[in-house]
Amino acid sequence: MLLKLSIQIWVYFALSAVYAQPQKRQTPQGKFQEKLSIQIWVYFALSAVYAQPQKRQTPQAGGSWDVVKSGQYTVVNCGSDNAALIVNLLETLWGTLGPAIQGTTLPTTSSAFQTFFKDNSYAPYVSQILTNVSTGVSVSPPNRWNNGQPIFQCVTAAGQIGNTHNGDYYTRCLNNPQVVMTALQKDGWVVVCPSFFTIGLQAVPPPRNCLTISTYINRFQSNGASLTQFQLWVLLEEIVHIYIYATTGAVTDVADVNKCVRLSAQASSENARNYLFYVASIYGECSSFPSISGAGRDILSATDPDPTDPNDQGPDVTDPAADDPTSTGVVEIGQGSINT
Repeated sequence: MLLKLSIQIWVYFALSAVYAQPQKRQTPQGKFQEKLSIQIWVYFALSAVYAQPQKRQTPQAGGSWDVVKSGQYTVVNCGSDNAALIVNLLETLWGTLGPAIQGTTLPTTSSAFQTFFKDNSYAPYVSQILTNVSTGVSVSPPNRWNNGQPIFQCVTAAGQIGNTHNGDYYTRCLNNPQVVMTALQKDGWVVVCPSFFTIGLQAVPPPRNCLTISTYINRFQSNGASLTQFQLWVLLEEIVHIYIYATTGAVTDVADVNKCVRLSAQASSENARNYLFYVASIYGECSSFPSISGAGRDILSATDPDPTDPNDQGPDVTDPAADDPTSTGVVEIGQGSINT
């Protein structure tokens, strides 16, 4: 744009200089020769300009970043290929949520619901959260990209997004590549790390992809890792983090599947990972779940591991998704500084 404008101005002044010369009365033949000379002169002048090596034109300071819309969600600064992947995941997610939402309205809820949410009285709230995810309702004041619906922000360099508590998120991503997304719950933003696209997570789980039960100890195997290594479910968990915080202010963040099962009904409804396990179980048409009642198998505290289960010992597993309830605002990308 600036290049075209410069050429137009340059040609204008060049022609003005020609016509500003004292004009003698011309014969018809002389007028034609003069007009031809000017046309030839302008042609070579423009050719000289365009013959110069052309640099790739970049947005001016304060210009726009790549922004892609998917329903009510916005994907920012991800590049065309990565943005297309996130859009495809969002569209796939909307299709998977229908059966899970419908399952919360049944007179008798499924084994998956009973396992991960315990009490039918929480079904309306679970339905509300999943419906919010499917429609993309606003969670924050309007901003320059949308009306306050969740935003997926890819970080590609330092200084794009951060806060005073955790510093620069691009640096955090590089220091811990196993954390591929972070929900900034107070802001309604999801920080997307480069590793989300590079560490080998599969996009969508195959059919009948279910958790495995160790029947002799009545527990899930492998802390639920078979369901947490898919980009689709990571995306779901991060959006759920935002909507749980928007509706309750809760920041429960338990990741191990067996610890999720042992949460109380209220804590389960406020823990994003429970939604992941529930929706994934409905999507996979899973039918095997541990018993959560009976001799010695009553619901325990989330901090009290099962002494008979070697997979249920020690601290919570590393979560490929994370949340940041401390965020108090997001710096606008491209400003080269971190908000305070």
